[in-house]
Amino acid sequence: MALETLTAKKAIELSVPVANRIYRRFVSPYVEKKILHLMKSKDAYRKFKSGAEGYLANIAGQCSVINTIAFQNAPKKLSDLYMPLTVVDYSDGKEIVVEDGRDVFDMGDRLLLVDNAGMGKTTLSKKVVVNVVEHEIGIPIFFEMRKLSEESLVSQIGNKLGIREDVCVSVLKELPLICVFDGVDETPDKLQAKAVDDINDFSNSFPESKIIVTSRNETYLPEFHSFSRLSVRSLKREEAFELIKKYDPEEVFFHKLVRDINSSGREGVHEFLTTPLYVSLLFCAYRHKSVVPKKRSLFYSQVYEALFESHDLSKEVGFIREKYSNLDSVNFHAVLRRLGFWCLKNEGRLNFRKDELEITLKEIIDEMAEISVSPSDFVKDLVSTVPIFVKEGGVIGWSHKSLMEYFAAMFICNDVKSRQAELLEKIYDADKGGKFLNVIDLCSDIDYSAFKFSIAKRVFEDFLKHCEKSCSEIKNKRISRDVIKARKGLSFSNDVEFSFCYMRNESDRNWIREQIQPFIDGDFTKDVMMSGLSYDGKSVPVFFYYKQGVARKVFPVIKKVNPELFVEVDDSFDALAKDLLKSTIKRRKVYEVVDDPGHLINNSANFDTVNRLLYLNSPYALDEDEVKKELDVMSKDESNGVGALLEGF
Repeated sequence: MALETLTAKKAIELSVPVANRIYRRFVSPYVEKKILHLMKSKDAYRKFKSGAEGYLANIAGQCSVINTIAFQNAPKKLSDLYMPLTVVDYSDGKEIVVEDGRDVFDMGDRLLLVDNAGMGKTTLSKKVVVNVVEHEIGIPIFFEMRKLSEESLVSQIGNKLGIREDVCVSVLKELPLICVFDGVDETPDKLQAKAVDDINDFSNSFPESKIIVTSRNETYLPEFHSFSRLSVRSLKREEAFELIKKYDPEEVFFHKLVRDINSSGREGVHEFLTTPLYVSLLFCAYRHKSVVPKKRSLFYSQVYEALFESHDLSKEVGFIREKYSNLDSVNFHAVLRRLGFWCLKNEGRLNFRKDELEITLKEIIDEMAEISVSPSDFVKDLVSTVPIFVKEGGVIGWSHKSLMEYFAAMFICNDVKSRQAELLEKIYDADKGGKFLNVIDLCSDIDYSAFKFSIAKRVFEDFLKHCEKSCSEIKNKRISRDVIKARKGLSFSNDVEFSFCYMRNESDRNWIREQIQPFIDGDFTKDVMMSGLSYDGKSVPVFFYYKQGVARKVFPVIKKVNPELFVEVDDSFDALAKDLLKSTIKRRKVYEVVDDPGHLINNSANFDTVNRLLYLNSPYALDEDEVKKELDVMSKDESNGVGALLEGF
């Protein structure tokens, strides 16, 4: 059976009855008992009732549909395309599958969901709201942080519910609110500090409410110190196939796509099976051209071709709608590249009013001598014939942040060749919190040579400077050079402390609570991570308190292409727990990883055990010898072989 299209307007209409029931069940009793006296007149009450019911219907309807890029012009029911996602608690590894009847708030009343692009944070947020609505367990508040204004968060929520500003806090405190603040990372940069403060203030002012915040990993996250930190578990291969089948219930492409994925091996393709976004884009690209791309840049390119040449996947194969702009694919792409970089440069902007977007496009197009097009026609194409943008009310924006980042990366790699290395280094220097990691990753995928001779070269040079000082005083001959070399790699760009215990009694459990408390109180300046080892049937939790530099965050990018530059560390964790417990490293004591040769962690008996612990924290360690060789090769030929090719021409 084909997927049903459900417009947002129709979804809202269908949600009116349940919105009215939620109002009668949760809002009306509070109004009658505790709030009515705050209303100045019957008109004020009617306005509140109408506003609250309308908001509840809008939220229920908005969250019951999903716009994926594969069906951009035909919103689908969330229930048809939702793949149950598993969230994992950072602190104890506890998991819960968010599906019908499962409440994510079983994991706590203050939740911070942190993960990378495309993991399904917004889709999961919508599912949380749908569950609240369908089971009528409270009043859902769904707030897209990209739409945050200068006004206070409480006032904005009150306005949506039709509550007067002078009684807003008093009224909201009486209501059983279940709040979802989605996409803090998508808040404009100038409002990000305000967003964090507003959410924390809201959390403190409304202690009875339940709150979930979603974001990519950013530097401000430790400020949400009273929240339990969760992540979304990557899709398993069979889950990805099940999701593809949801996109293709009539199985027109399903079996061939699965065969092609299986026959292509794991390299490259596996990445596209781990997140809901990539699975939807893979289906979109494959339906247009039956090829499974192996690189992310080719992947996005194929998606763009699919969107440009066939305006949506609800139409027959081969259907192509005329473009309002009359631009061909090449020139349309050229404008998008500049628009993507403009957005990246301007606080990662994702959303515009129509007139703002047209003004921005006019400024961009006026500087492109080879292109002449009406900005208003280009905008029409963006939301209809080449649906890379979506329109919601008066707001027009990128359908997903990663698409903006792809076009920005393409601009960096294709349009500014003479300044490409300089630009990449500027992005690297500015990226203290990992804000541009997805762009850096895409740039490396598009043009690894430019990435290698800019960012990677900087990383290598900084690493060798680190090696000159690191472990320089450790002369113990019973510690092998290879083990010392591994420590140098593991400690680079990583300020880390650790502690562990052996869970045997209530005292150990109290100790764990003590380790977590500073983060709850906001007294810790580092990130925290707990890894669960086990020995003899008992838990051996290891805590890491660390602060990583941006160099360590680009290690996965480098390792994809140059795995030979990394040291392999023993990761047999069962043996690690045993060795740790039998070592002289004391339980329930915090150790800072330092180079002091007299320190307990650096004696010959413990040195390698500590290395293996650090590998738990971050499984990347550059190899000093291999990096020296690589830099030597790079210094001899900074053209990366181009010079040799041009000889004799």
